[in-house]
Amino acid sequence: SAFKSLETKKRKLISVPAPALFCNVNVIKEYFSSIPETVILWLVSKHQGNCTKALNTLTQRGWTPEKDKAALSFSNTDDVHFVTPYYVGGYPGRKFMKKTMKKAQVGEYFTYFRYSKGNDVSSTDP
Repeated sequence: SAFKSLETKKRKLISVPAPALFCNVNVIKEYFSSIPETVILWLVSKHQGNCTKALNTLTQRGWTPEKDKAALSFSNTDDVHFVTPYYVGGYPGRKFMKKTMKKAQVGEYFTYFRYSKGNDVSSTDP
């Protein structure tokens, strides 16, 4: 039946939690609602995603949280999204790729883009 064919095409929805940095920034915005969001985002960015440092900067500059700051507990580390080195650009060439991959550690990666000519999507150097 038509109903059964629709049912088999359904995909299972999966829920992924929001990154901690996103949640922490929202908490800071809630505790310091009188500070413009752009200022909070700039501070967090300035401190490499370290929300503890951003929070300390706010309080050291005289800002008072609208709720009890004692309840706040962030990891006092730089966020991986800010400190992970990355390469952005065109295909760097086979020699560069081999050299870079020899030094790579588990979990490291890089991406690049490359144009193909017509329908040719070969894996050789452009």
